[in-house]
Amino acid sequence: MIKFYLFIITSSLLFLSSCANNSEAVLLYSGKLDVNLDDYSVIFGRVVYKDTNEPLINANIIIDSALIGTVTDSNGNYKISKILPGTYNIKASYIGFDNAILFNIKIEEGHQYLIDFFLQEGSFGPLINEQKGISL
Repeated sequence: MIKFYLFIITSSLLFLSSCANNSEAVLLYSGKLDVNLDDYSVIFGRVVYKDTNEPLINANIIIDSALIGTVTDSNGNYKISKILPGTYNIKASYIGFDNAILFNIKIEEGHQYLIDFFLQEGSFGPLINEQKGISL
């Protein structure tokens, strides 16, 4: 059984998704839930600042086509329940940081998924419209 979990963790690193400035998302675990939640699954994990491993409070986690999401708590933890089976892109975003997206994650019936996001500081671009001199 331990070999199976090591295989899942090792193979999940292949799902690593990088963005412009090295923000990352990693699927760390996928498995069947012990409790019966009908057809629903659960995604949970943590969002941290990649350089310091500090939690990012109120970071957004969004499951694109399911139109559901949540924000992280004071420890950077999040949990999204009642996810129907399907294939989704899962995005973490935080103001001032590059987004991290895990593409084409197949959510199976009654499973749980541990997904951690490691965000890197990004750039906002100009805050002043230099052509017209208008402050935003």
